[in-house]
Amino acid sequence: MTEQLKHSQDLHLSEEIDSDDISSNPTDTPSLGDITETRFSRRTALKGLLASAVVGAVSTQLPTTSKAASGASLNGQINPETGSTFTFKEIEHVINEDHGVAEGYNADVLIRWGDKVMADAPTFNAHNLSPETQAKQFGYNNDFIGYMPLPMGSSSSDHGLLCVN
Repeated sequence: MTEQLKHSQDLHLSEEIDSDDISSNPTDTPSLGDITETRFSRRTALKGLLASAVVGAVSTQLPTTSKAASGASLNGQINPETGSTFTFKEIEHVINEDHGVAEGYNADVLIRWGDKVMADAPTFNAHNLSPETQAKQFGYNNDFIGYMPLPMGSSSSDHGLLCVN
């Protein structure tokens, strides 16, 4: 019998100890609080804060070496107003029913939340969802959408595979 198990049984058999005060896993090993207290003293915390302040002060003095800051870009075009390599005019930041697109560009909705992906999917109703209906409809909150040009290795945007996770 291990020492911990024997200790645990001795605690439970003792009449001097209230059984409600015994944890479900009594042990002599230090608690997480004890470990944290030992590892992170006030002096250690102050040293870390000082080191962070020094690094922050020094890093603001370092020269910027990004391509945008140095005036270079991959295609040689920089917006003279913003210094950015994005050459389109920024659209207004609003929340509305329109699908905002920069001037000179267009966008079409390919598929949206609730669209049928199985022939027997019911009509979408956001107030009446179930796992069974959602399994037959396009989902939302996707963490990956990627376009892969076809044939493999091509850089064409005319033919490809759209992957949605």
